[in-house]
Amino acid sequence: MPRRKPHSGRNGDIMSAEEQQKLQRQLEQLRLEQGILHRLAHRNKNQHRRERWYRDMAGLRRGLARYLECVGGGGDKRSADELVSVWRDVHVGRWYRSFSQLVASSQFSPIGLVLLGCLARICRIVGITEALEKEKSGASTSVKDANGGDDDGDRIMRDVIAGFQSDDDDIGEIVERDT
Repeated sequence: MPRRKPHSGRNGDIMSAEEQQKLQRQLEQLRLEQGILHRLAHRNKNQHRRERWYRDMAGLRRGLARYLECVGGGGDKRSADELVSVWRDVHVGRWYRSFSQLVASSQFSPIGLVLLGCLARICRIVGITEALEKEKSGASTSVKDANGGDDDGDRIMRDVIAGFQSDDDDIGEIVERDT
């Protein structure tokens, strides 16, 4: 039986069996997210194809397919890293705003919640969340949910929101009433 050639990692070094298993789990999770996005696109294309959120969802879907092709199909790892860098710098904030506005509309808020959840999971899996955390604080910090586990979705959204707030944003002030 011929020996299988080991997969090379992102830096060109040979990946251990544990790293290969981790990569396979991540690709599995990303494929699940891709399936959710595909079904949303299929069910909502006729009604919403001209809406901003739908175009942003289609962009996320195309980008995820391109990423999976690069990483899972034995493609160039550098192009996958460049794609994630462009997502982090350009697209994630726009996608977040677009999907948040969809949540704010009462009629289609369930679709918006699903899209925000998909975006949060994709960002966690490809490493955008970790990069934003390191960029913001220099060290990775985590928020614990009620069960004591990491709450990645909340952390991603807080980082994305914090990245788009400027110093001149009016965040309000607490006013107390004298009684």
